[in-house]
Amino acid sequence: MHCTPSHAVCARRKSRKRAHFWLHTAFVALLLLALVPAFKAHNLKRPVPIPNMYSAHSYLGLTVVMLACLQYLLGAATFLWPKPSPHVRRSLSPVHAFMGTAVYVGGLAAIAVGIQEKATMILFQQKLPPFSAGMRLPAVLQVLVLLTGVSVLLIHSRAAVTG
Repeated sequence: MHCTPSHAVCARRKSRKRAHFWLHTAFVALLLLALVPAFKAHNLKRPVPIPNMYSAHSYLGLTVVMLACLQYLLGAATFLWPKPSPHVRRSLSPVHAFMGTAVYVGGLAAIAVGIQEKATMILFQQKLPPFSAGMRLPAVLQVLVLLTGVSVLLIHSRAAVTG
């Protein structure tokens, strides 16, 4: 179907694409802004600062931030400016969708690893027994991260199937 501005379906699609762009603009801005307190929390820790970039959580998180920024920039460049041909945009659309999902899954992994990292620190610093109630909370949070991720992916896949 060739879209003209008068088609209601095309207008809704353009509106969704605009919302997608602005939501992701806010996401990338907040993501980059969140790096400031993350590094400051390490650098300003007393009595001894915590080293930056020392764990799997750090590397996963920074990789996800870089992929999210790359995905955003490539998506904006490809789908907004300078408007490549419809064929090129159609062929890049599945790659863009896959990379968006990969960034989401990577973010979930970084969250789960971060929860585990913090739990391990608490376990060793406070000398808690491994099966204490305080150690169950991180495990429950990690399961909730997984269930949230699966729920979002299920909704996303249903939306993709139904159009």
